[in-house]
Amino acid sequence: DTAAAVVDIDGNIRGEAIASQAEIHSQYGGVVPKLAQEAHASAINKTVELALARAEIDFKDLTAIGVTVGPGLALCLQASRD
Repeated sequence: DTAAAVVDIDGNIRGEAIASQAEIHSQYGGVVPKLAQEAHASAINKTVELALARAEIDFKDLTAIGVTVGPGLALCLQASRD
């Protein structure tokens, strides 16, 4: 799955969004790494934009950005850093 959240300085979640890959992988009986990478790369921007919209904040107003570096599939984790 691809997820994003906007968290304020007090740790409160102001907005969040999740793009599920369950439908993609269910037909294979498990996660297919290359398909997961492609789905994550295609969903990350829209997922972040939706979390920002739900938080009613602009990207330029963020003071920090965090991404997962592990555990997880390296192919997918790299898409978050790109």
